[in-house]
Amino acid sequence: MFTIERIKSDTSEKPIWVVIDKDFLQTDQNGLSKIIANGLRLLLTARTAYEIHTTGKQGVRNKCLQALDIFRDNVDVVEEDGNNGLLGYEIKEKKPSSDVLQNYVYSLPNNLDQFLQNINPSQWKESFEIRPAKEFQNVVVEMKNKIPSLSKNNLKDRSIVQDIYAQLTKQIQKLPPAEDIDERWIIFRRLQVDCWMILDRANVNDKNRLHDRIDSRLADVALLTKGLATNDRSIKSIFSFFCPTGKLFSKTN
Repeated sequence: MFTIERIKSDTSEKPIWVVIDKDFLQTDQNGLSKIIANGLRLLLTARTAYEIHTTGKQGVRNKCLQALDIFRDNVDVVEEDGNNGLLGYEIKEKKPSSDVLQNYVYSLPNNLDQFLQNINPSQWKESFEIRPAKEFQNVVVEMKNKIPSLSKNNLKDRSIVQDIYAQLTKQIQKLPPAEDIDERWIIFRRLQVDCWMILDRANVNDKNRLHDRIDSRLADVALLTKGLATNDRSIKSIFSFFCPTGKLFSKTN
């Protein structure tokens, strides 16, 4: 989806990105400044860009665009899903996306507002709302049927996550083999987050659970970059659980 200039990175010294969510972007300019002062860069995912574009609150949208404009020189963007994103790379190349993350990170476009206006809302809605919700619902059903005794602590065990992946994907030959995936893969991180959400949201109605799952997709990328800026309790819990040594920026952490 992104067709803007790629960030050129010296592979001998990878840059460090902190994934930012929409709410942090619009409410905490001091927090954004703190991240930059720590020598880190802000990373906007395609999903968050979509959220900014589709919010019905014009004031929220304007605040996000204002913050992005102020910190423009320190903001990059990444496409996590789709054929041209991190997930597509892993499926096609059968290699972990963390090894080539710098190749999928782009500089912030000069006119993000115009860029957002020109996106295809129906395509992005399918990519970021409809399909992920359906996929997550399918995983919920499979998990309950096949692995009823799973606990959150199990999700820190690589071999257990690989086994879950193998059970859920054994009919899909195009995916990388279970024995290859690990914490360097967005596929692996996404499965960890999916399972965490299933276990954490067991008593929440389907509508809320699916909405929270869409929000939690932010954690998939943050677990790869090992940096996150959010005040959302659930996303912070996921990140801290799977990446306790990562860099978490929050008003309440």
